Order: sequence, then structure tokens, then C-alpha cells
Amino acid sequence: LIKTADGDVRKAIRVKDAKTEVSFELSSAPVSFEIDPEYQTFRILKDEEVPPSIASLLGDRESVMILPNRSKPNEKYTGVSILLSKDYGLDTTSDTEIGVKDFLASSSILILGGPGENSMMWLTGQYLSKHATVTDKEFIIEGKSFPRKGAVLVLSARNPHIPSKVICFFIADGGK
Repeated sequence: LIKTADGDVRKAIRVKDAKTEVSFELSSAPVSFEIDPEYQTFRILKDEEVPPSIASLLGDRESVMILPNRSKPNEKYTGVSILLSKDYGLDTTSDTEIGVKDFLASSSILILGGPGENSMMWLTGQYLSKHATVTDKEFIIEGKSFPRKGAVLVLSARNPHIPSKVICFFIADGGK
């Protein structure tokens, strides 16, 4: 895209070599020149450009799943922890293991359990609270309330310590 005093001029350029010389005839002097202003060319995205997602967690071989270490809340996360460790090879640890907080500075992490269930929430709850509020009765996302009974909240946020990693939250109401 070439901006001129007479208006915008779009030109398509095929680039086959590492260095390509181009020239254009214009009706007036160029004011600015942009390459691929709509980002239509395939390229490797910067970490900050990739939205945080569950896929980022599941595709990261260094991801760690952190389970609550209390017998009753742990039961409701047993099924999902078995599935994810078996199907996606996620390493599993407990929120009471020595050094568990170090994963926050080195890995994508999946925290099973919300406030009051998983002690990792005291380190990571601030990242959840930027996107959602969890109460005993509801999940609130962007001002909209969802009843917590029988529901599951799954939310991904960028890991602020390592932009290429994510922090995912899996908070269930109850049951197995």
C-alpha cells in the first residue's frame, strides 16, 4: 500500500528471493509505504500476537497440570486429570508439592480447582480475576453471570512470566 497525495495505490509484489528490487510509477510523490497492512501473508507470530488458549497448553510438551491436594475437591477433577495426562501427556503434580510455584516461571500450567480448592490460586488468581469472577453461586465473565451449579469454567490467560506460555484454569461445580 502506497499512500500518495492523490490517494492510496495498492500493488502486489511477488517475492521469490531474499532480496527483490521493485519500482513503481505514481501520479504523485509517495507519503508512506506499507507492506501487507492487512496481515494476509503467512508469517511466524510473536508470542504477544498469539491469543492464549487451551490448544497452547495441550500443544506444549512442558505443560504441567496442578491438582488440589485435598481429598474431596480432588475427586471432582480426577476424570479430567486422567484424560489429559493420558491423551496429551500432561505431567501432573499437586498444589502442595515442594517447588510447585516454580512451574509458574517456566511452564504452561493448568490449575484444576478454584479459590479455596487449589492453593496455586493465591499465586495465579490475579490472572483469572482480570477475565472472570468466581463465587460460590456463579461465574461472572465480562459482566454476564452464569450459574455455577453443574457448570465448568475453563479460561486461558497469558503467563506474564513467559509470554509464550499460558495459565489455564479449570473450575468445576461438583460431581466427578
